[in-house]
Amino acid sequence: MAGARLRKLVLRGCSGVTSTGLTKVATKCRLLAELSVSDCLQITDHDVLLLCQEELDLSQNKAVTDVAIGAICRCCTKLRSLNISGCHLGITDKSCGHLSRSPWLRDLKMTYLGQVTDSGLGTLACHGQLKSIELRGCPQVSDTGVLMLVELCRELELLDVSGCDLVTNEAVTGCLSIVTERPHKLTLVSMCENAAAQQLLDMRLAVSGTSVELERLPLGPSKGLDISRFSRCVEHLRPDRMERFGIHEDVFMEGEDGFDGYEGDGENHVAREFEDFLENDDVLMKEAYELS
Repeated sequence: MAGARLRKLVLRGCSGVTSTGLTKVATKCRLLAELSVSDCLQITDHDVLLLCQEELDLSQNKAVTDVAIGAICRCCTKLRSLNISGCHLGITDKSCGHLSRSPWLRDLKMTYLGQVTDSGLGTLACHGQLKSIELRGCPQVSDTGVLMLVELCRELELLDVSGCDLVTNEAVTGCLSIVTERPHKLTLVSMCENAAAQQLLDMRLAVSGTSVELERLPLGPSKGLDISRFSRCVEHLRPDRMERFGIHEDVFMEGEDGFDGYEGDGENHVAREFEDFLENDDVLMKEAYELS
């Protein structure tokens, strides 16, 4: 075992990991800089603070809340990369305020969060040093939030808002206006041809799966904006997926026939859509699989 020399630890989907185990890791692995505890159901906020140094993946953890993010930002002064994707139960605009005060943070993944709004993004934009922000499938993110991030984060190289329904052509035209005088390009990602092509682009903004209608925009060669057409948003990971399927809470109230509120083949339709969606699955790994 690497012990004291260990720099990176990945415990993704390890449902048996507890506070006891993480405390031992914190005691023995003093140089640990990168930690992934995605979908580890038994960890607590305190466990995270014991280990976090530079790169932290907390995606798909119900225990992650605004309070936890605030504590992380206070204690992990060297934090460079944070992933809180899918933590939609406890993450709100308050977390954006905490993150705006994390001086070394450059890479932020906060996809599939239903309580993050333009207001929070405006606060986050005041950080000004972010280079990569992923906001896929955030239903309350609109043009306003996109433009604030692009305007204030002048070093931004990636902004992925694919699957954000409220993002429209206004975001594209606004970005064009903002980035014209910048030394690097802002790439509007909506369907990039391949990974090699993405590496050639200086800055990316993903808008596929939004309300952007590129065919209606008079877009020609631009000094500051590249448009790519690749969407990484996966529908069944969205926090508003039930509403998008036309399913509401009262549908699941049991009646004389088992379920009230279904018409026709509705029950079978839901079963087909979610038959493999288990609570303990690593859903972000599913995202990677579906995009491979």
